[in-house]
Amino acid sequence: MEYSLWFFAVAIGPVVLAAAMIYGLAKKRRLSRGEKIRRDQKTAELYSENSGRK
Repeated sequence: MEYSLWFFAVAIGPVVLAAAMIYGLAKKRRLSRGEKIRRDQKTAELYSENSGRK
């Protein structure tokens, strides 16, 4: 019994972890052109607001 638990932890665990990471990367949504433009505008706005503070 103890050996089967170690086998699962050492051999099958990394395979399951890799599969989960690959699935997550495959399902990651990319930003549309409009979303990228809004993100860049808001980022520039935040930097301009904080440029006067120190």
